[in-house]
Amino acid sequence: MQNPPAPRKGIALFKWIRLVFTAGIEIVFSYFAWMLRYSAHPEKYPLEERYAKVHGLALSLSKKLRMNLDENFSSSVASLRRSTLTVSNHLSIMDIVALLALSQRPITFIGKKEVERTPFVGRCVKAIGGFFLDREDPKQAVRLFMRIGKAMKQSPTLVVVYPEGTRLKDPFQEVGEFHAGTFKLLEWGDADLLPLSCFGTFRPLSKAEHERSFPVEIKALPLKRKEEFDGMSTVEIASFARKEVASQVEELKRYDIAYYEQKKNRVKAGKWWRK
Repeated sequence: MQNPPAPRKGIALFKWIRLVFTAGIEIVFSYFAWMLRYSAHPEKYPLEERYAKVHGLALSLSKKLRMNLDENFSSSVASLRRSTLTVSNHLSIMDIVALLALSQRPITFIGKKEVERTPFVGRCVKAIGGFFLDREDPKQAVRLFMRIGKAMKQSPTLVVVYPEGTRLKDPFQEVGEFHAGTFKLLEWGDADLLPLSCFGTFRPLSKAEHERSFPVEIKALPLKRKEEFDGMSTVEIASFARKEVASQVEELKRYDIAYYEQKKNRVKAGKWWRK
């Protein structure tokens, strides 16, 4: 069984135009009604109020982009009692939208500073108190992680980070190496670890994809308590987390390939209207 060709890269402008036309009035209204003020001064508004708006918009957007979410993430995070570092592979900007749509419990993100300038996702992440990392300034990264760790110690916080540091150009590539520095937050934030695997999030905004619905798989792996990593270096923890995530991603790829192969066979048989 061969991998289906990865969707062609549409130019960024095309993707954002499609996004605006798909979600249309709702995004524009949200942008001026609350997104600008929440992202400019998040400290002036309760987190619950800000997150409810972002969650509702992400949920609506995921439906309008026909994302068929198959997941166990929402149930996994609902029962968490301690601060938790969630680490995941990274395929698309829609990874963030999908997680925001799934979790009714407030979550936040650490992203590269380039994300901060994106017109929609960047504003949403800022509105929920997200953090932006300058990869060219290691000292800033250390200061930022220490600040995040302090916040995680003060109150239970769920922080999502993509330790590959960038998105894969080809979603069927192997999961990239995880940066060890990410896992300092387990110590500095007295946090547990929740590995997460996702696949399919690259399809809804692809120029080459036209489907009634897009299967998106998001699977939380078993929670690992901070104490389980006693005596391990951050390099060892990063290697362990990557192995866990990558193994699950390979399973999700096989499901994705089988789904589209079956769909292709149905089209050939003249049964394209059936799922």
